[in-house]
Amino acid sequence: MVEGAFKWFLYSTLGGSITILAVLAAIALFRHRFSARVRHVLWLVVLIRLLLPAFPSSPFSLMQLTNIDMRQVLSFSSSGSDEAIPVSPVMQQPAASLEERSEQAEEGVTSLAQPGGEWTLEAEKKTNVVLGLFAWLWLAGVMTFFAVIIRHGLRLKQMFKGMRPVEASSLTDIMEECRSKLGIKGEIRLYTGGAVTSGPFIYGVFRPKVYIPEALCRSLSGTQLRHVLMHELAHRKRYDVLWNWLGSVAIAIHWMNPLVWLAIHKMKADRELACDACVLNALDPREVLSYGQTILEVLKTFASRQEQGQAIGLYGAGARKQLERRLIMIKGYKKGSYKLTAASILCVIAICAGTLTNAATPDNSRPDGSLLDSRLAENVVLFEPSGSRTYNNLEKAIAMADFSFKVPEVLPDVYSFESASLSMVQNRDGEEKLNRIRIAFRSIGGEKNNWSFTAELGGPGIEQAYSAMEENEKFKAEETNAIRDASTTAEAALKLSKQTEHINGIDVLKAEISRGKVNYVQYFWMDEDIQYRMGPFGKEDGTIVRELVSSMKKPELPLSKPLVNENLLNAAIYDTDDVWRGVDALGFTPKLPIQVLNHYMATDAAYTSMVNFGYANDKTELDKRVLSIGYALPEAEASNGEADEETDGIQKFSFKQTKSNTIIQELKNSGAASFERIDGQRFTAPVSVVRLGGQEVFRTEPYKIDGALSSPDETDFVSYFWQEGEALFQVRFVGDGGSAMEDIVTALIRQRPIE
Repeated sequence: MVEGAFKWFLYSTLGGSITILAVLAAIALFRHRFSARVRHVLWLVVLIRLLLPAFPSSPFSLMQLTNIDMRQVLSFSSSGSDEAIPVSPVMQQPAASLEERSEQAEEGVTSLAQPGGEWTLEAEKKTNVVLGLFAWLWLAGVMTFFAVIIRHGLRLKQMFKGMRPVEASSLTDIMEECRSKLGIKGEIRLYTGGAVTSGPFIYGVFRPKVYIPEALCRSLSGTQLRHVLMHELAHRKRYDVLWNWLGSVAIAIHWMNPLVWLAIHKMKADRELACDACVLNALDPREVLSYGQTILEVLKTFASRQEQGQAIGLYGAGARKQLERRLIMIKGYKKGSYKLTAASILCVIAICAGTLTNAATPDNSRPDGSLLDSRLAENVVLFEPSGSRTYNNLEKAIAMADFSFKVPEVLPDVYSFESASLSMVQNRDGEEKLNRIRIAFRSIGGEKNNWSFTAELGGPGIEQAYSAMEENEKFKAEETNAIRDASTTAEAALKLSKQTEHINGIDVLKAEISRGKVNYVQYFWMDEDIQYRMGPFGKEDGTIVRELVSSMKKPELPLSKPLVNENLLNAAIYDTDDVWRGVDALGFTPKLPIQVLNHYMATDAAYTSMVNFGYANDKTELDKRVLSIGYALPEAEASNGEADEETDGIQKFSFKQTKSNTIIQELKNSGAASFERIDGQRFTAPVSVVRLGGQEVFRTEPYKIDGALSSPDETDFVSYFWQEGEALFQVRFVGDGGSAMEDIVTALIRQRPIE
């Protein structure tokens, strides 16, 4: 907790420093155009930046200069940089495949490693100690400064007990006249007497009190007393007591930052100048010089240093240079200059826009739901598929195909998109290309057949395709009959027939298949060197088929109506665009390290179902998406004895993420994690609490993948769960790897979300 607060302080004081420098630059640039009031308003912007815990993101923020966002600060390691995090983020790497990266790692070239050498978890732990020491030192300073603030407040409260309120007299009449001139409402008590040796001051934010020494009451004229009281009441009108108190709080929190001390000093100086201007704005112009003489006389009388703490006195900062500035300002004051001009207001707004915002971070949903460029120049390949790939997004599949083809422009309401698969096919030049696509559609309600649409560049030809289908149907019939023979069921004869139909100027081969009670139709045709196949359909679906074939056209990206199946059991991830396309359904920005602890490489990733995370209590949980990433030791390292010592025999594990606010509470309440068996039933594994990376983590006892249904010789699994905001994380290990598992979990806890 202390380290977390210290990290916030570092980010806040960095933002405050940038704001201070921006204000100093603006004041220097517009030295003769900014009044004291405008300068004081700018210092209040600094106060806001130093004290508020969070700010909105903006592309115009001056924090863009730091290339740091709040998420980074709250998750950075003790060194304050990525170097101490033994996890390599993926989104900032060049477009190279995982295999290439693995080869580089085996050769000793870790392109994923951050500059500055190799870091281990031990190095991170050492720097964490340093971070902890600085955090506790900072906290000790904060507590000391707050103790001083409280002590001053108590002293002032005690001082007023020894004072006496001024009752009806000429002094109270002057007080009322000053209140009227400044337009101040509400009661303000006037005090005098006591053992106070300082000059006049005002104290209290909610119930303000003005103190004026008895010596001044006797020595000053009525006009001079009016000037003194006008000054103190002007502080009330401008809420300077509150700003002074907040300035002390800022010093207490940011005592380590010398720029903050400088800013608060300058703010106090400009506050006194602005207060003088406020008084002069209310006085008759003929009283300007006499007001300055009053200030000078009072300051001569009370030349000792100020000790009022959170009180605001007439002499303010009290330094000779500040006094000279005040007298020069008073002498040159022009009526109406206290008012804010439109130009100064615009300047303040511009500085607020640049300083009271944080650096803009990438959109937490995704950059765009469509591919305007099918190869996205910034897209990064994460996992190179072996020969085929399946997408839950038709638009992405079309974009990644190596050939152009037509698809039905209309889809009847009785069907929904299921998936799109690309396959490598050898072209006429002998090159392996993604020249075959199969698009699957599911019947809504089960009243129709599920069917698929296939397009292949070149293709074997209509007759050969029909012959291949015929052989496949014969094989299925033999298998079916073999099963029926075993159950003494009558054999079903296979019947095949074909005919040519003309649809929208295209010759389409219609193949009818009948096997017992099973009857369906397949369609084949060629168009512009692309071979198409569609089916199976029912014999009664001829109208639907004609509608589909007649609407065939080459798609234009982005699709006007994207076809996406968010419920596909496993929507594989191949590149960074696939990651972003699934973020909306996931519900938060996930973590996706490509390498963990300089040993484990990500081997695959997919958006999957809740059944692969744990047991879903209801349909709402069942519909939630899970990001699952697999990790394994490279083959060369898996057989390395030294690596085995460092990894405690852990060869692979999976890192799962989902959005849930209930599962972690169930773990706390029940003391067990729930999983789903292959038969859909629940089984549980006891959990215990450990603390890793500053997080409360729940560790399961070893369990079998299907609970009691698993055989005794099956491998054990161990899972770790923890919560970050709405995101719930699970690391599932194959086998029990001792302390290496905790090192891996700690590294993943410290990993930042993708950018």
